[in-house]
Amino acid sequence: GNYTDDKRTGVWHFFDADGQVMEHFNYDTNTLLYEAPEDTTSNIRYVLDDKFKPTDRVTKPIKTGGRYFAYIPYLKQFKLPADMENISHEQYVAVLELLITPLGRLADFKIHLKSAVYERVMNINPNLLADADKTFIPASLNGEPVSCRIFIQCYLNDFDEIDMK
Repeated sequence: GNYTDDKRTGVWHFFDADGQVMEHFNYDTNTLLYEAPEDTTSNIRYVLDDKFKPTDRVTKPIKTGGRYFAYIPYLKQFKLPADMENISHEQYVAVLELLITPLGRLADFKIHLKSAVYERVMNINPNLLADADKTFIPASLNGEPVSCRIFIQCYLNDFDEIDMK
């Protein structure tokens, strides 16, 4: 995509690590033009705070930039607690939890570090992120914006960081 005065302009094309198109987004009109279908093997889950029926039309919240690269700023906020520096990485999973408001703003950000017998929840201050990283296309229920939680299962890598599969 292009920049004008340090702002994204025009249509941007986002790809995954394998070079497959994930999104086309028009920054001039603030419009999602295309998003690649998300399959059932995705490590991302969406939970609406509202009840809905199978006949309702529901959309998920979308973070422009693709389903991997758009979430990198959130992954970078993780710091393994000092008292856990010697844990076995294979025994733990990390789950990113983001609460998105009906206005498409990040309201809450947590990281759950879990094993079979232990869970620690780390609250992350959303204000540590750039404003653009706190903006989403909100979820909707029958065309009306609603709150939604995004849960992303991650893993601990060899550098004590979290990453997505």
